[in-house]
Amino acid sequence: MCHLDVPGLRFSRLPESTVAIPGSDIVLECALNVSADRVEWKFNGNPMPPTANRISGRLVIKLSKTEEEYKLQTGIYQVNVLN
Repeated sequence: MCHLDVPGLRFSRLPESTVAIPGSDIVLECALNVSADRVEWKFNGNPMPPTANRISGRLVIKLSKTEEEYKLQTGIYQVNVLN
């Protein structure tokens, strides 16, 4: 899910819906037609913690191999772009 709050900004690359198995890595990427002041990633509607492996328009999620932890990582990841 993606959200832009600035007229004239548009995604040139959208994050793709992904299904992954426990223990794998997921890379979510987005790109804009111009640079943005802030790219914010969210998980189930909440901001990602500062320790999340994210670089602007790229988010890397390392899924746990244990079923219990993996279930806590499954959900909806979103990107919001702010200027």
